Amino acid sequence: MPDPAIHILLTSDYEIFGDGSGDVRRVLIEPTAQILSLCEAYGARMTLFFEVAEYWAFVRERERLKNALGYDPAAEMARQVREAAARGHDAQLHAHPQWLDAEFVDGAWRLNMQWWRTSSLPFGDADNVHSLVGLLSRGKSTLEQMLRPVAPGYECLAFRAGAYCVQPSADFIRAALACGLRIDSSVSKGLVKMDALSQVDFRAAHHHHQPWYVDPGDITREAAPGDRRLFEAPIASAEEPVIRHLRWRDLTRALRRSTKQTTSSPASRSADRLSFGTRLARLFTPSYVGWDYCLPNGRRLFRLLEQFARACDRPVNPLVMIGHPKVFQAPEEFELFLRLTKRHFIDTGRARFSTFPEFLRAFEQSHDRLA
Repeated sequence: MPDPAIHILLTSDYEIFGDGSGDVRRVLIEPTAQILSLCEAYGARMTLFFEVAEYWAFVRERERLKNALGYDPAAEMARQVREAAARGHDAQLHAHPQWLDAEFVDGAWRLNMQWWRTSSLPFGDADNVHSLVGLLSRGKSTLEQMLRPVAPGYECLAFRAGAYCVQPSADFIRAALACGLRIDSSVSKGLVKMDALSQVDFRAAHHHHQPWYVDPGDITREAAPGDRRLFEAPIASAEEPVIRHLRWRDLTRALRRSTKQTTSSPASRSADRLSFGTRLARLFTPSYVGWDYCLPNGRRLFRLLEQFARACDRPVNPLVMIGHPKVFQAPEEFELFLRLTKRHFIDTGRARFSTFPEFLRAFEQSHDRLA
């Protein structure tokens, strides 16, 4: 039987919160253990996008953290990822540069928010971790040294930018190639985040879920024929009303909260009604929806898979799903998605749960056959 054409890539951004908050055991180690256990029950493998800059900060501040928390966060992260790799899961590179100068002071983290965007770093060199080349090369080396003792032959070849901040992308693309990376998975078509910290606009991205070799000047554009150096494996997305992804109990709970009156004046009640109507309208307005396993509707996640599968028309088709252990609150819905996917896609040979190295090999072999 030939390999299935659809490669389902489950990915987790392995991190605490971007402002430094969150207990590592509670918001990272414990939910990740639950996620991995569910995956293993259904033969699925997870790719942990390991946040190296955060990890380096935990290593630097190891003694202070042990005194404050009573445990070593860096050691627990490394142990969990090693054990996951030994059981067949994967890990790839993720980084939020605001952690590069982080300090743990008086029981809290002080981060350098000037470095929020990966794309704000200079091109640099391997000796300067405050540069694109330095961050990527040291990050790649960190993961390879961590995992090769338990996963011989492991190679770090994929990257996801913290907060998806990879634009403008020309210098990042040059740096990724200089460091030997082959895949980026930061883009999600339709995602827009423009605020004081983030500058992300992926509305013009090449595709909602199919990969593309990237143009050297713009990661959202497809490269000229023959340029096969770096490709984008986008986080699958669609434009749909948000209401389709809510369970009935979540929707009714939200509506009950929204209709509580906190003031008694006619003007205030009118404003409350208008605000409620606006919120309700937004639930039915098509908008960006990433294929996120933390969405609290397992059946809807499965329908998205069916929707993507109908549009898969290439010899090899990756479908990249994202999630964040720190906000994982509906394990029963993720389990439902895994169960439906195994029954209707994996067991029937229509798809396979895959990792980035496996997908890369299949993708390049298909291009070689078509060349």
